[in-house]
Amino acid sequence: MRGIEDRHFLVTGGGSGIGRATAEHLVRHGARVSVLDKDGDAAAKVVRSLDSSGTRAIALPCDVTHEGDLVDAIARADHELGDLCGAVTSAGINIEEDRVPLDEMTPAAFARIASRRSICASISCRRTRLSSSTWP
Repeated sequence: MRGIEDRHFLVTGGGSGIGRATAEHLVRHGARVSVLDKDGDAAAKVVRSLDSSGTRAIALPCDVTHEGDLVDAIARADHELGDLCGAVTSAGINIEEDRVPLDEMTPAAFARIASRRSICASISCRRTRLSSSTWP
């Protein structure tokens, strides 16, 4: 992928699924990646598989539904791997009381989940200082 070499990306939900695949793809193409996941052990396992030297990827346990956790993780990511230039928000945010099959989900429950995902994306983007000046 052109343009991502040596750039630092944050991936929420990076301990499994789409987040893990995204982190793998980014590192394979030369990016530095902060892998965030509520399951810190899962994030660490992904990082070990990606980068045994610890220079291209770091694991950060983080519950992205808590703003303080996310802000702290982003600050640590910046400190350890340099300024972030992008965020992939793939954490599967699901609120316990709303865990029902999609065809049984109420509009209010869907709105709660969508709201949390939007807040996570907003915080991640603001904190990564995304702007046209950070991308070639």
